[in-house]
Amino acid sequence: MAVTSVRDNHELMIISQEGTVIRVPVESVRTTGRNTMGVRVMNLRGADKVSTMARVVATSGGNGDGPDAGPYDDDLVADLAGSPGLETYGPQGLDAQDLE
Repeated sequence: MAVTSVRDNHELMIISQEGTVIRVPVESVRTTGRNTMGVRVMNLRGADKVSTMARVVATSGGNGDGPDAGPYDDDLVADLAGSPGLETYGPQGLDAQDLE
């Protein structure tokens, strides 16, 4: 399980062991789920597990949705943990229920 403090202008980037990558604005995540059990941020298939969660600190410029936005670059995804502007938290190999 991973815990970090975030602000509304931050984003979370979550990468699974099978290569699924999502980037979610923090302001779009509910603070609690039903019965305060948390919220699901990423759906995982089968035995897939979360490999990395990183807080992305907002910078000036575009949001990545413009005309130049495209599929993720495999080299970029492989190097995320060492990138400036990203802070990685938690142990590797979280189960899907750990993020609920």
